Amino acid sequence: MTQSTENGGRDRPNRVSQRSADPNVSRERAIERLHAHADRIEQRELRTALTKLDQHGTLTDAQRAIVVDMADALVDELLAPPTQSLRNASSTDRSDVRTALELFDPDTLSNE
Repeated sequence: MTQSTENGGRDRPNRVSQRSADPNVSRERAIERLHAHADRIEQRELRTALTKLDQHGTLTDAQRAIVVDMADALVDELLAPPTQSLRNASSTDRSDVRTALELFDPDTLSNE
């Protein structure tokens, strides 16, 4: 697999997802968790898709790049609404953070 498929074609820093759900977690930290969770799913699905496609013939670098770009675009589009909502939120009870984590990174809350 090429370097671009290993990191989803993006030059994003590797983020480590914390497993405990701190009720005081910042909205920015929640966004990082959402993106880290999505990155893990994206990488897993990219590996699966590219492996299956390679079994049917060799993919060119251009074809591989198209698949990676499509995965990036899907993840970015899916995460844009919750990311924007968290950034624009003004509530002080952080229920929005918990809801976003429950919906988009349920593993974060599994240790409670």
